[in-house]
Amino acid sequence: MPLISKTRPVILYADNEVGNLISFHAIFRRDYKIISASSVKEALGVLEKDRVEIIICSKYINEMSGIDFLALTLSLCPNCIRLLVSDYINQDLENKARIFDYLIKPWDEVQLGKILQEGHELFMIKELITNNFW
Repeated sequence: MPLISKTRPVILYADNEVGNLISFHAIFRRDYKIISASSVKEALGVLEKDRVEIIICSKYINEMSGIDFLALTLSLCPNCIRLLVSDYINQDLENKARIFDYLIKPWDEVQLGKILQEGHELFMIKELITNNFW
């Protein structure tokens, strides 16, 4: 049973490929509030001022790798769910960024929708635990 949220979950999608940002927004704009960022600096600015539930980042974003960026977000929003967009999954990669799942291009919209829903539910559970609301 999905957890209930009064507002649309907020997703920060950081990618320097504008086409990816546009297509993601077109698919999921009805169910999620999507904030796009095309640089690490812009994405960090969003995290400092907005309550974000899910962070999606491309494998590389301008100044650094997506993994390094996601690891950097751990201190800013420890309960956020982190997703990495890539062309392939590297199973041997150290998960220093606590990546919840990998989004493999090209996207399967149905599968991606399920991953986002699971991520939202996990975020809500983490928030409940963190805030002792049980």
